[in-house]
Amino acid sequence: MAAAGPLAAAPPTEVKMFDAPPYLHVLVDKRRQVASGEPAAAGGDGVVAAARAARTAVAVGGDDAALEVALRVWSACAGLDRGSALHLPRVYMTDRTKLLLRRIVGHLQKINDVTAASNLNLVLHSLSGVGKTDLLKATAILAMLVFDVFCFAYDFANSPRSYSCAPLEVLRGQTSAVLETGPLPLHVGSGAYSIATALDDIAAAVHGAASGPFNGGIAVLFDGLESIYASTDQERAKDCIHEVSQIGKRAGWWCAASVVPASAHSLRDMVFSVGAWARWPNLNDDVFGIEVALPIRTRDELVEYYCGRFGVAPDAVPADVFAVTGGVGRRADDTFMNGGRTDNLVAEREGEVHSALAEGVNFERLASLFVTTNEWMLTADGELTDDAYVPAVSLVDAQTLAGVTSDEIAQWARRWLLYDYCEPTKLELLCPIDLVHMAAALRQDEEAEIVHTLRAATRSYQHGSAGAEAEIPLLRRLAVAELGATEGYGGALVTRDGEHFIVSPDGTEQALAEVGLAGLAGKVFQRKDDHGLDGWMVKAAAGGSYELVGVQIKTGHEDDGVPKVTFTLGTALADLRAAAWRRDGGTWQSCLTSGVFKKDHKFINVVIAKAEAGMILLRDLLLSAFPDAALSLGAVHLWTNKAATEAAEAEAELVQIGGSTARADVPDDFVCTGLTILAGDDFWRAVGLGVHEAL
Repeated sequence: MAAAGPLAAAPPTEVKMFDAPPYLHVLVDKRRQVASGEPAAAGGDGVVAAARAARTAVAVGGDDAALEVALRVWSACAGLDRGSALHLPRVYMTDRTKLLLRRIVGHLQKINDVTAASNLNLVLHSLSGVGKTDLLKATAILAMLVFDVFCFAYDFANSPRSYSCAPLEVLRGQTSAVLETGPLPLHVGSGAYSIATALDDIAAAVHGAASGPFNGGIAVLFDGLESIYASTDQERAKDCIHEVSQIGKRAGWWCAASVVPASAHSLRDMVFSVGAWARWPNLNDDVFGIEVALPIRTRDELVEYYCGRFGVAPDAVPADVFAVTGGVGRRADDTFMNGGRTDNLVAEREGEVHSALAEGVNFERLASLFVTTNEWMLTADGELTDDAYVPAVSLVDAQTLAGVTSDEIAQWARRWLLYDYCEPTKLELLCPIDLVHMAAALRQDEEAEIVHTLRAATRSYQHGSAGAEAEIPLLRRLAVAELGATEGYGGALVTRDGEHFIVSPDGTEQALAEVGLAGLAGKVFQRKDDHGLDGWMVKAAAGGSYELVGVQIKTGHEDDGVPKVTFTLGTALADLRAAAWRRDGGTWQSCLTSGVFKKDHKFINVVIAKAEAGMILLRDLLLSAFPDAALSLGAVHLWTNKAATEAAEAEAELVQIGGSTARADVPDDFVCTGLTILAGDDFWRAVGLGVHEAL
């Protein structure tokens, strides 16, 4: 493999800093103080004292002692002024972070142990803002002050040089600048020999530095490795990754490299050269292991973090801090620096959601999936019922139903929209507040709402209850054209404790008897629960009489716009009519909840039998409220995106619903005018072909 371009071309006398963080220079000086026993500089006494005590404790203690002293050194650094090069934020250890720090401390102890397992090196995977950079800085402090391990540190993502600096070039430059060794020789050969020789020279310079030789191993901390993988100069980037892999294989060296973030579900493919990454250098899972630095994913833990970090009481923590930050420490810090206000973050999250929705249909589909799956987390006013819950969907559903890719997941995770470090089968919203913004955007007007609800229904987002959310938008959309409504959607008929109410679209309730048939006429209403009808309307007729019209809505899954289910005849209608009723205490009761009537999604005769029962029930209900009314029965309408066989359509056209029932008390004149079907392509033409295309 040819050496990287700038490494080969650099003049032998050139010395470069390569963006070495200032704390490396300070650590070289502090290490001398720790080892020599000389008085520490003002303001740094606590760190030097903690490091001296830590060296003694590590020498006589085990892994638990090493972790404990590491936390003490961290706490000492947290006590420094914010402007200090060695300042760290107050330590807050979740169980996951404690395990990660324990592993890092264990690696620093074992760098020179040739009998240790080879996979000591880390690929540290995390979202931006969860404390990864602080953890790497703490690692450098512990390495140099406690374990006498020299540390290199470089951020490929935020450096002006980015990936154009090869890792070996960075190490050479930082050795010269930090340890003042002077320029190191160049190695312009090819293959592993050239890399090995360069590493030998760097190690010799570190262990023989005039500023005080380091007796331990060498740690390399590379931040932002993802910028190398994302490079447009693929060949140069592959050279860089190859150098990282060779550093990790070197005895006496330890490498920790962060990635922020590829998709958690594709990271292994990237760093271990699988699938689309097969031609890239392999970091080798015998040499590098993947660890994840997680945000805080419960509200209670985030409140504890906030109180400990800023020294405030729990009641001073913003109530929605978890909802707007998703447990990302940097975002929680922002709320404190903003005086506890979160309105700026709420607005920022809303803008990010709207931006993603405007960029393509896949995020809109994913948003519909999240809102539909997590509807229970939202109040009627569209607010979170409890921001302690985290909205989640199945990863399989996101990929197969919404059609999102791993690359899209990674892109949205970088924008703090998604969190995919949870269970391997799940995908979560990082910030719960985003569910509120998604729902509001998807329901901002009638057009957006019908697209959202029909997408959920026809892409099977709700599985068994796919069509429930689409009923109201469809009743609004088709009431005038298909039913002849004069006033559109009027709300829902609900029954509570034997009393019947009309609930208007704005939530106002009024007793059915107070509304009157005249008040119902011309509006279409939803029929709540399983009563055989999804919608109904009372139409004014001649001579002060009225006609009752029913609606059944049956939506179902489509593949590429083609319905997966076609209505067929099913069980004989006479048998279904006989099964629809039972006598209970001298009166007839409907049996629509029995198993045979659950198949109204695919058999036209079940639709007819349920519609018949629904019309009987609704007619009886209305007559109980208005006993003197003249109420006749009109048609029942079936609205469905599914197709129907010719036999099913013929049955629907010929049947007189209610012409022959099993109820002895059904009057002879109980006859609907038939079943009218709006199905398949006709359904989409009525709804709007643009809606179908937008799904």
